Amino acid sequence: MEPINGREDEIFQFLQPYMQECIKASCQSVQIEMEIWGNEIWDELKNVICKILDNVTKMQKQHKKKDIKYFVFSFMRYGIYLNKFELRIDALDESFYLDEQESAGYYSLDFLQNKYLEDYNYLCKKTKEKFIRLQNYELIDIKKWYADFYNSIIFQMIKSLTELIIEVILESGVGITDDFKIIYGEYMDREIVLGTKEKYEREIFSD
Repeated sequence: MEPINGREDEIFQFLQPYMQECIKASCQSVQIEMEIWGNEIWDELKNVICKILDNVTKMQKQHKKKDIKYFVFSFMRYGIYLNKFELRIDALDESFYLDEQESAGYYSLDFLQNKYLEDYNYLCKKTKEKFIRLQNYELIDIKKWYADFYNSIIFQMIKSLTELIIEVILESGVGITDDFKIIYGEYMDREIVLGTKEKYEREIFSD
């Protein structure tokens, strides 16, 4: 969320408290959404994951894909400009992004979109009250900055589902490595390990 030098920096600093205010309310709203529609949201995500795993199984039976080492959830930044939050989900072997046999799917987070756009319009309104002749690229900057807050919400959601995701993967019977990992990040960019097969099995056996 680092703006470039110039008026963008001033706008960014001005919006900080408003973005914090909006995201706090949005987190509460998302929590309510998850409590009401959590099963449906998980079912939709699980369906995408299962389709990817079915594809992996077919390729592994044909000896076209090695054991999966990474299951990667990537926040797709192009969605910011299309008003569509989307995750790309990749099942990758030890070659990581150099894996030649693609096994990927996309999950749209439609339940977040309306609240995000509502907040974005509010932030633009506050900015226009403070700064004259706001440029289009400055409005896009606001969209990018605030999207980073929502990226954090999505990260926390996937993190909370990590054990369920590993469980689905193990039950599918696809070949995975002993050091299998669930990862979240941005496509071909920075990633964070959310969980591992080793940790999951250790916790299961310790119960």
